[in-house]
Amino acid sequence: MKSLLQTLGIVVTSTALSGLISGEAQAYNLVPQAEGEIEVGLGCLTGSCLATPGFTVTSLVDASTLAKSRLFVDDLSTESTYGAISFLAGDAGTVPTGYWFRPSEISEESGQLEVGTFKFDFAELISNLTVDYFDVEKKASGSKGTQVLEINGVSTVGSFVVPKGKNGNIYSQSFENVTSIVIAFGQDYGDGTGDGVDFQMSTPEPVSILGFGAMAIVGLLGSKKKAIN
Repeated sequence: MKSLLQTLGIVVTSTALSGLISGEAQAYNLVPQAEGEIEVGLGCLTGSCLATPGFTVTSLVDASTLAKSRLFVDDLSTESTYGAISFLAGDAGTVPTGYWFRPSEISEESGQLEVGTFKFDFAELISNLTVDYFDVEKKASGSKGTQVLEINGVSTVGSFVVPKGKNGNIYSQSFENVTSIVIAFGQDYGDGTGDGVDFQMSTPEPVSILGFGAMAIVGLLGSKKKAIN
């Protein structure tokens, strides 16, 4: 592990959380602050895609579904419909506030099963990238399940696995010096059910450094977490 991190030039910190981002210190949220679909190489169901200035997203074949997933931005407390895909309001567990990236495995649960693998390519090096995972309840195995699969073109399978937690948990990982990252979210059990996982990404860097300009679509978050249970 040490040699891998030295090769990547990356420092990783992981924190198990039971709360939401709502505090004083600021971080720049990379989740667009509006509901809609992200272009991941599959086109967008409504013909309109949300902008992701400063980075692009590509859907890859997920190891547990053997297919590519779509990616949306969703307020998990509201109902949204995109063609044949319909996200219901709420969740069986605790529902966090704000906008979250929401993977969609189209063939399961009318697109509500939040499973998918995506590559994020940044226009400039990110000195610190934080990923918050919502509701991971299944331990990853091999290349399947919620984990970082690749950083800056180097495989990290099995190194940065997100542990399973209780219903509604939030788990955070932070990475330094990132130009690209591949992450698998959730896991299809193969019986019509699975472990759905939503996520957020943020950085403490000024928006201008990322090439976002003055885009109002970028929201601000606090770095302090408050308990929700």
